[in-house]
Amino acid sequence: MALPSALALSGTVLRHPLYTHHLVVKKFTSLARYRWAEQNADKDNNVPPPLGYKLVLTYKCNLRCVMCYEWGDVGWCHEAPNKTVARELDFAVIERIFQETGHLRPYFVLHGGEPLLYSRFGDIAELLRKNKCFSITCTNGTALAAR
Repeated sequence: MALPSALALSGTVLRHPLYTHHLVVKKFTSLARYRWAEQNADKDNNVPPPLGYKLVLTYKCNLRCVMCYEWGDVGWCHEAPNKTVARELDFAVIERIFQETGHLRPYFVLHGGEPLLYSRFGDIAELLRKNKCFSITCTNGTALAAR
C-alpha cells in the first residue's frame, strides 16, 4: 500500500512543483513558529501575525443542503434575524489584513454560506493574486461560471 501512495505523491510533486514548494515552505514555517511559541511563552506581545486566516465572508447561500449547519434542516440561519443573515464581512477588515500581513503571504480559507455570493469576491481574488497568497474557497460550485 505504501508504494502506490509514494508513487502518487512523486507524481504530484513532478506535476505541481510550485505548489509542492509552497506546502513545504509553509510546513517548515509552521514548525518554526510552533517552536518559537514554545520557547517564548512569556512574550505574548511579540507574537508574529497568523500564517493563515479563515474568513466567513457571508451567510447568504443559494442552496439549502439538508446537512448544512447554517441553512440545512436544523441550521441556525433559519432562526437568526434577517439582519444577521444578510450581513457580510466588512471589506475594510480584509484590506487591513492584506495591508498588514500580505507581504508574508498568509493562506486564506474563504467560506460562509456561499463565499462566491460575497459582493466583493472579485476584489478579494485580486488581493490574493497581487499578494501571491494561497487560498481555499469552500463553495458549492454553482456560482463558478459567474466568476
